[in-house]
Amino acid sequence: MVIGMNSIAAYVIAHVLPDFIDSTFSIHIGQHYSQVFGNAYSTLVSGFLILLVEFLILHWMYKKRLFIRI
Repeated sequence: MVIGMNSIAAYVIAHVLPDFIDSTFSIHIGQHYSQVFGNAYSTLVSGFLILLVEFLILHWMYKKRLFIRI
């Protein structure tokens, strides 16, 4: 429901923010934050955290009734 109501925002966020979110986690949590479960799962951990932040942004937009329409 959250992504369906803001599909344009979800598309833009998915293509604009991942590098920013990854660099922000690297600065504030630590350079090797994604290696908490080892090198084999570093891509999975960083991808999950980036997806979680993007979902939280979209959830906030949904709760505030901020919808992008054309």
